[in-house]
Amino acid sequence: MKDRIKLYFTYFLFWYAFFVVGRMAFLMVHYEFTRNLTAGEIFGTFIHGFRLDASMAGYLMVFPTFLLVVSTLGLGKILSKIFNIYTYIVIGLVTLLTVIDIQLYKYWGFRLDTTPLLYMDNTKAMTASVNIWQILLITVIISVLIYGVCRIYYTLIGSKVRLLKTKPIYILSAIFLFVLLILPIRGSLGLVPINIGSAYFSQKQFANHAAINPLWNLSYSITEDDEKRAKYRIMDDKLTAELFKEMHRSGQTTKILRTDKPNIIILIIESFTAKCISSLGGLEGPTPEFNKLVKEGILFDNFYANGNRSDKAMTAVISGYPSLPGSSVIKYPQKTEKLDFITHELKNEGYKSSYFFGGSIDFANYRSYLVAAGFDKIISMDDFDSKSYNSKWGAWDHIVMQKLLDDTPDSASRFCKILFTLTSHEPFEIPTKPYLKGSGDEILFLNSIHYTDESIGNFIKQAKQKKWWDNTLVVIIADHGTRYPGNLTESEPDRFRIPMLWLGGALAKQDTVIHTFGCQLDITKTVLHQMGMQRNDFIFGNDLFASGGSDHFAYYTSNDGIVMLKPGMTVGYNPVINDFFEKHGNVTTQDQNNAKAMLQSIFNDFSKK
Repeated sequence: MKDRIKLYFTYFLFWYAFFVVGRMAFLMVHYEFTRNLTAGEIFGTFIHGFRLDASMAGYLMVFPTFLLVVSTLGLGKILSKIFNIYTYIVIGLVTLLTVIDIQLYKYWGFRLDTTPLLYMDNTKAMTASVNIWQILLITVIISVLIYGVCRIYYTLIGSKVRLLKTKPIYILSAIFLFVLLILPIRGSLGLVPINIGSAYFSQKQFANHAAINPLWNLSYSITEDDEKRAKYRIMDDKLTAELFKEMHRSGQTTKILRTDKPNIIILIIESFTAKCISSLGGLEGPTPEFNKLVKEGILFDNFYANGNRSDKAMTAVISGYPSLPGSSVIKYPQKTEKLDFITHELKNEGYKSSYFFGGSIDFANYRSYLVAAGFDKIISMDDFDSKSYNSKWGAWDHIVMQKLLDDTPDSASRFCKILFTLTSHEPFEIPTKPYLKGSGDEILFLNSIHYTDESIGNFIKQAKQKKWWDNTLVVIIADHGTRYPGNLTESEPDRFRIPMLWLGGALAKQDTVIHTFGCQLDITKTVLHQMGMQRNDFIFGNDLFASGGSDHFAYYTSNDGIVMLKPGMTVGYNPVINDFFEKHGNVTTQDQNNAKAMLQSIFNDFSKK
């Protein structure tokens, strides 16, 4: 029995060591974030990550330990082969997921969860952010790692499994070892089992992310799906409703349009972060055309994306509907069918609507959402010559913008056209000469932004020559921010701060900057109110030009929870750890309750859809 006990604990230590090495690799690969941690915080990622690592090791040991129990009765050689085959398969899977997690964090800023499953039906889109050489390199690395780990396993454990003696008298001791797994799996002997919150220990979110075991996080994300998360009871529903109502109390709208029935064009620009725009305090070089246009329109300089992915922006801009922390309502066609849509409201007023995208609308359930939105025309990559494609995503931005212009004759009126760009997405390929030299990701990103900015400038110049321009409102916004330039973690406000610029002949004001705090969820309500269409729909947004009602604020959801912002205050709340992970400025108890109430309201509405 002594050999079984030794093998049992060696097997546990093998998996625990695997996760420790994986964390070390994560910290080294993402050195640009790790270097901002103190030695104590780096050490803390291992200390506070221990329980999740041990829990995951416990789960992986359930089947092998069962085999150890059965092997006391006989069939030792057969069971030892099953033991080793199981372990080899798990080593391959766990190694693959660990490498994927490290790679994805570079782009997404959060540990592995079910998000990639949303894109599983579109392999091309899933791999569009990396080139063929990166894929080959990652494949080689994964293969070498799997081979190396399997060799270590066989040397330490696998070669000894078949040597275990068969003695029925050992069965009770073996059963005790099986039952003992409850301790690491639950993470405690108390009433409350382990959860993701046990890894959180720092005000620096990267340190918390580094402490999370990616396999445990993925398992949790699969079992604790959005339907279950929507049942979180953060606070009393009555109090939630009262706070939510107060945060969305209507005021008197200030008219900034010359007409009640303008044509509407919304340009949603991929990753168009405020950090690249000098008129918003960002870099000087990348967006000269946008900076010129600021003088011709109304700029919102405290504006934020609702989430960190394009699908979350889609529902925020068109439906005024927020995302859940770490997820999106667009995953659920049966729920998106019940959303409000600005296109539906405008259709009732005689508007024709069109959606323009150079990529595939079969990506991330876009098609079902756009069909539910009732667009009269949907233009996607199939409507463009393949010669106009980049190598990964689809048609270049300037090609798509030209398509919109060509599709809108001088006689056009009462139209709503929404265009979504894609060139400034990884791998940042452009059809023009780059304005910066270099090949690093940040340089490539800035070059792609510069190209798209030039495309926007040319689009507006041509649009001004159209007869419909004088009665048109153009809204330019980003889908979300990005870590570039610099290295921002996933929940930092600057990563979500984006531009919103209103242009067009329908404006009664120009060269104006609005300092009001707002987010993508406010767009539908603000536009409709400017058109005299006072609706009780789009309940999660506010009218950015209203006064005398609720105080204006912005908010967004990330994998860490919800963040709310207003002048001099930022507060972030995570429902999983039931604590605030972000507090800056003069944060009052009322602010904290408002953040909780907003998130509870999102959960409540989502569960009813």
